[in-house]
Amino acid sequence: MPPGRKSKGGWMRHVFWATFVLFVYGCGGGGGGTSDTAGTGGVLPFPATLTSIQEKVFSPTCATGCHEPGGEGYNETNLSGGVPLDLSSVAASYSSLVGIPSTIPPKCGATITESGTSPCGDRAVSGDPDASWLIAKLEGKNPAFTGDKMPRNAAPMSQDEIDVIRQWIEEGAQNN
Repeated sequence: MPPGRKSKGGWMRHVFWATFVLFVYGCGGGGGGTSDTAGTGGVLPFPATLTSIQEKVFSPTCATGCHEPGGEGYNETNLSGGVPLDLSSVAASYSSLVGIPSTIPPKCGATITESGTSPCGDRAVSGDPDASWLIAKLEGKNPAFTGDKMPRNAAPMSQDEIDVIRQWIEEGAQNN
């Protein structure tokens, strides 16, 4: 081979490594997800903030005809004597989830006590997703929370979406 020319194998090797580096750094090394500090298993698809959850999950999935004023989920929680479960905006979601007792007695088998606590648990327990009624209803795994897995009459949320909500609660369920 003449001096200064590279073999085809050398050129292909460079293309391979360039492609590999682009793939690793372009797709897997910081491609727009957020770090998962709650230990749910990887990079989350969007930030674990209430604003992101509202935009990506609550507004398009929960509030459309159900958990908004006049919707079935809103009316059902309102009729049971508790705070209506309104997921139509960030402010409404925060004020009807965080530290609010679950008030659907037929579904959890108990009623709110005089002190305002619920044996069914709070909808979102700051710092404790496993004690949060919201997570139990989304995952449908907790036998103490009977009734329909949410969202009702729709495809279940992806585990990634639930993981974001779980991390938001784990991080303190902030109004952010």
